[in-house]
Amino acid sequence: MELKKESIQMLRIKNKAAAQATFDEDYNVPDVKPDIGRLVQSKADVSMEEVRLSEGRALLKGTLNADLLYVGEKEGRIYSLSAKLPLDEMINLEGIEGGDKLCLKWEIEDLSVHMIHSRKLNIKAIVTFYAVVDELAVVELPVSAEDQEVSVKTEKVRRIPPMVASPMRIASSRCVFSLRSSIFCG
Repeated sequence: MELKKESIQMLRIKNKAAAQATFDEDYNVPDVKPDIGRLVQSKADVSMEEVRLSEGRALLKGTLNADLLYVGEKEGRIYSLSAKLPLDEMINLEGIEGGDKLCLKWEIEDLSVHMIHSRKLNIKAIVTFYAVVDELAVVELPVSAEDQEVSVKTEKVRRIPPMVASPMRIASSRCVFSLRSSIFCG
């Protein structure tokens, strides 16, 4: 019996890794903002400015953007405040090379903001990064059998054309496609 095979291309995971970045920063309230009476609410997100792939590692640069609502000390009105904390992290990924595709996701696991005094805050956060590097693989799949004595059941499947550079944004993630130099998609 002879099997007729057809080659298909697919992405498979070449390497994956996770890394945590911790923040413990004191932040001074800008002079144009009134003194803080009490904190009402805080939230944060991460914005990536640069993701660079080199031999065996990914270099991440960006900011943790913390947004705060607080009640002013004297007037009792609600004010907002935004703090940008620099992020510079490295993720080790053995076997990656220039030209590989990296998909990066992150999750802010913890954020706490405490008032030191009316003009100074302490911001603590833990951000976990998940990186996955895919590679193109060629797989041989049987499509038919060449034998009169064997019964064959076939089913047509729809072939999806490969995506070249159309990343999807999923919650807190960005996909980075690299074809010699990194292109950051947001």
